[in-house]
Amino acid sequence: MNKSEKFLAKWNRYRKYGKVKYILIFGVLLESLYVLLFMTLIFPMVDYNFNFQYYSWLTFIKNATIGVIIGPIIGFITSYTQWNYNEDRYATIMSHSKKL
Repeated sequence: MNKSEKFLAKWNRYRKYGKVKYILIFGVLLESLYVLLFMTLIFPMVDYNFNFQYYSWLTFIKNATIGVIIGPIIGFITSYTQWNYNEDRYATIMSHSKKL
């Protein structure tokens, strides 16, 4: 069993058990957490003079809402494009291995 056959078996096992779906969900959650932390903690604390201060609870709630909306969208886009890149890479590896 050469490397490409092992890779094919592993990839088919991933697809069979739906692990690709879990990879996408994990990417969405991770990116959502990152955007939420940025929108709620880092972004409002820096004013133009780079003094760290927090403005108000209203700003916190507004930025948290924006982070909750934007985070999953960005997470899904980044995870899905990464998954498509790996899918294309897999197809390229398999096409080259068949030529050999």
